[in-house]
Amino acid sequence: MKKFLPALLVFSLMLAVSAHAAMVNKIAAVVNGRMITMYDLQTAVAPELLKNKIDAKTPSGKAAAEKLMRQALDMMVLDILVEQEAEHLKITVTDAEVDAEIAKLMQRSKLSKADFERQLKREGMTVESLRDRIRKGSLRQKLMGMMVGRKVVVSPEEVEKYYNEHKDKFVSDRTIRMALLVYPKEADASSWARRIASNAVSFEQVVRQISIGPNKQKGGEVEPVLWNKMNPEWRERLSNMSPGDVTEIFVIQGNKAQLKFLGSSSGGTPQTLAEATPEIENILREPRLQERFVEYTDQLRKKAMIDIRF
Repeated sequence: MKKFLPALLVFSLMLAVSAHAAMVNKIAAVVNGRMITMYDLQTAVAPELLKNKIDAKTPSGKAAAEKLMRQALDMMVLDILVEQEAEHLKITVTDAEVDAEIAKLMQRSKLSKADFERQLKREGMTVESLRDRIRKGSLRQKLMGMMVGRKVVVSPEEVEKYYNEHKDKFVSDRTIRMALLVYPKEADASSWARRIASNAVSFEQVVRQISIGPNKQKGGEVEPVLWNKMNPEWRERLSNMSPGDVTEIFVIQGNKAQLKFLGSSSGGTPQTLAEATPEIENILREPRLQERFVEYTDQLRKKAMIDIRF
């Protein structure tokens, strides 16, 4: 009997391991013959579960985890479709291009290589998973540029109209002052944004209390930026704002965020229509590109053989 008990325990353990392996290797989806396993899906969603402090063992946590997994699976399906289409069109992303993007991230974060990697680990990521994410994002951008970009046209009349309506914004050396609020994953960003909008709490108070962005003690104010060197997406948000205005919530590096426009320099040399045209074209083209790319990927989905099993 004594010899039988250890054997029974070993057998039970083997069954448990086997059941876990079966679950992990279970197929979540098949996209044009390429499989996505539950292990792939769980690995992809793990950083978000960690950041949002979701315990999948609780009823509410289980529902939240399943929602994140379905969103992640949808993105993984899209990634496969993009990769397959890019391969067909011979579009590639080189290691050097990925290295350059990581270098930019490190420069913006002002962290050493070791600190940068430690920060990734705290967020449930590795350098390799970050490289994979960057590669996939760059592939989408290249595919969008090739297959959608040529179909999005901004007319000279639209450019001139925008220029005349925002002429004061196009100054060669105009400098912008702004503050950045970056919400932690667990924060109810919508609730905080409503409180800021109603003046129940100031932007600066929220920054000091919960922001994970720069210069918390200074209300999130960042170094002044030349208008024509600013991120086009941010420039579009700030273009019609007055000092003290706060943007709607947007996403920056996976976190919800808001900007507060603090003001700009009034000096500088006004740009001509010709000088401002490239910038205006980018501002007007970006939302149209995104809309057309969604239409394009919808067509890829319709033509693909997709079997969702999760």
